[in-house]
Amino acid sequence: MKKSQGLFLLLVLLLVAAFLAAVQFWIKPAIERDVAVLINETLKAQGLTPKNPVSVSVSPLTRTLVIPAFDLSPNSTTGLQKGRVQPSETIMTYQGLLAFSPLRDLFTPKTGPITLVQQSLCQGLSMEINGASVSMENLVARELGADAQELRSLLSDPNFQGKRPPLFALLIRVEHFLIDVPTAKTKIVMGPMLFDKLTPSKLESLSIENIQGFEQGVKRIHSSRLLQKNIRIFTEEEALNLAAKLSQASEAARTEELVKLFIGEKPLIESTSLQGVTIDVEGSPVNIKEIAFTTTAGKEERITITGLSLAGKTIEEQVGQKLPIPALLHLNVALGESQQADQTRKLTASVSIDELFALDGELTASLDNLENLFAKLLTCPLRDFSLRLTDKSLLARCALYFAPEAPDKELILEQIRKNMNSSPLERDLAEKLCTFVSKPGVLKISTKPGKTFTAAELDALNETTIGELLELSVSQGQEDLNQTMTRLKSE
Repeated sequence: MKKSQGLFLLLVLLLVAAFLAAVQFWIKPAIERDVAVLINETLKAQGLTPKNPVSVSVSPLTRTLVIPAFDLSPNSTTGLQKGRVQPSETIMTYQGLLAFSPLRDLFTPKTGPITLVQQSLCQGLSMEINGASVSMENLVARELGADAQELRSLLSDPNFQGKRPPLFALLIRVEHFLIDVPTAKTKIVMGPMLFDKLTPSKLESLSIENIQGFEQGVKRIHSSRLLQKNIRIFTEEEALNLAAKLSQASEAARTEELVKLFIGEKPLIESTSLQGVTIDVEGSPVNIKEIAFTTTAGKEERITITGLSLAGKTIEEQVGQKLPIPALLHLNVALGESQQADQTRKLTASVSIDELFALDGELTASLDNLENLFAKLLTCPLRDFSLRLTDKSLLARCALYFAPEAPDKELILEQIRKNMNSSPLERDLAEKLCTFVSKPGVLKISTKPGKTFTAAELDALNETTIGELLELSVSQGQEDLNQTMTRLKSE
């Protein structure tokens, strides 16, 4: 019995030894060879050719892959003068190890995505390109993978050179990113950068924090965060075709292609948001809460600038005179367009200064797309035009500015009625304006319901025809003009 147990134990030990020997002398070299080929060829395809082929050390039992530091060869095409990639350490998945081993046909799927890397850390990358320095520190990738069929096809192809499988990643993080251009005395610093859910066709989101721009050692711009969502990833063939089309196109055709690229049915980026922006304007800071752009497959676009804070003194210095504005202004701007059910386009615009006024406008135009927008607006049918002014102390400030000694509402109303008295239409408009001025609220100009017109017809309106197309409406605010002026004088 003891003899049988000893023989069984010896057999197990021999099998383990055989397995370890196979791993060490058959599987390990195969994994190192194929991983090294994939890395070298992927780098070459990006124009980053190592001076010496990148070597790889793999420990199959711990799933650890180590790449020592290596230098990059100069490349006159890309402008690369020199570069160095710091050491990296990668924890592979079991599927990843098998995918690069001679056992891939037995133990890995033939189609679909396959996760190759659990986590990878590269200590950094530095390059000099056309006199500029570019560096990144602590690059981390999690759940990095590729399409199983593409990877299998490439690794079995003797003409692998210059090819690479489309990759995906759950998350890529770059702790610190620097661009330094000594000749222009400018530097850009940012980080961390997060690339979230990368696939061969799309990056779900890109987040870059703490973006700083320096000029001659002085910080000129800062943003707390840049966030982009649903970024389209071009295949190599698509990128080459687009570059060729743009290079051969006329200026008008090139502009048309770029419009399609950003607000077409397949936009390059669906949304971009730049938050917490500070810009140095000749020593005075201009703060912006957010600048944002969104697009929805060519059907709806919107650009907004929110919370632009600017000192009133700065504006007065620029224009060279005193103005009826508060010490601090908060500006908001929004431009938008959306496709309607009848294939027309609704255009909207709004500008507001929180302490002064809000101006909102909208217009529906018979446009099938936004190409050559301004030229088309001059000739296409238009409808549903409106322009609305909401007063937030603008009239009171202007009255105090032009008559600081003794501003009075009744004098203003008297002047309106006196100067607008030549026809029934003018007198009607004068009374509506007086209603608005008495208690400034909302003043709205709009087209009458169902009216369609063109820009040329609008320009040709006269005193007898303007009432057929446009109408003026007012609604009063809560505070009398005199009360507002008294309040502002006491502040």
